[in-house]
Amino acid sequence: MKNVLILLMVFFTHLTIAQTLELENEHLQKVLASKDWSEKKKKNLSQRWGNFLQEYTYSELPYNELVGDVQYVRVDTFDGVSKKQIFSRVKEWAAINYGSIDTLLVYEDYEVGRMIFKGTGEVRINDISYGFWGSSGNRAKPLKCNYTITYMVKDNKLKTKYTDFNYQREGALFMAGTELNPIPVRDIDTYTMRSLCPILLQDKYTWASITTVFGRTTKEMERVQKSLDYYISTTAKEMDF
Repeated sequence: MKNVLILLMVFFTHLTIAQTLELENEHLQKVLASKDWSEKKKKNLSQRWGNFLQEYTYSELPYNELVGDVQYVRVDTFDGVSKKQIFSRVKEWAAINYGSIDTLLVYEDYEVGRMIFKGTGEVRINDISYGFWGSSGNRAKPLKCNYTITYMVKDNKLKTKYTDFNYQREGALFMAGTELNPIPVRDIDTYTMRSLCPILLQDKYTWASITTVFGRTTKEMERVQKSLDYYISTTAKEMDF
């Protein structure tokens, strides 16, 4: 059963990925039909986009058109593990990986079978190009990736949904406070995933960087989910002592 659910999830994800690329092409067609752009600009944009797709792999994002945002969704079945055990193991795993439950758990209802956490991680980007979080030749620091995780538990099944992504990067250091009491403050640049879509409408120099950020976000979500699945699936083994 678990394998069937995973196959269904993969199939559905690929459908939404295709729709994401279609959305990019829809935006391109709108630009080409616009009277605000000169024919020369339209031609240059079309050529740049074509070259970009040939040179880079388009970010595989599970875009939900109903809510207008990216959502990573997965359903797993854990044989021999009860609803109560799954609920408890999710909280244990979250405490181990994210820290204090008191600050991260924003909603919990066991009867309904739902928990909502604020998750955070790191997306390592070391090849940022000109115009996106730094100038040409600079190597950006790892980005902090924040997101919301909704867990839904029903019998021995767990549905996990990752949403509301935003990225933070430390910017320049400047002095605040007063002359007698100066306070060093680190500027924080924050971008939501939604604000960076569609890639086509961003500055052309940022296309490669954005698609790298999105691609590595997908890998990070896969890593997080794999860790959670393993923790829950080993429930019986953990209690066998």
